[in-house]
Amino acid sequence: MTAVIEPQDVLRTCDKCGAAMQHLADLPDTVRFDAARVFRCRTCNTVARVSLRGNNSS
Repeated sequence: MTAVIEPQDVLRTCDKCGAAMQHLADLPDTVRFDAARVFRCRTCNTVARVSLRGNNSS
């Protein structure tokens, strides 16, 4: 049985201002891109992606 991860349980802090980021979506694995989790900072509106295969963020 696989554990279900709810969006409110996924946490990340903003690299620019240190505030909590909101989980927006989990993007599927495609031919051109790895699966990724997307976050938006509630304070400074920065967007970050985290690869679900590694520790890449941008």
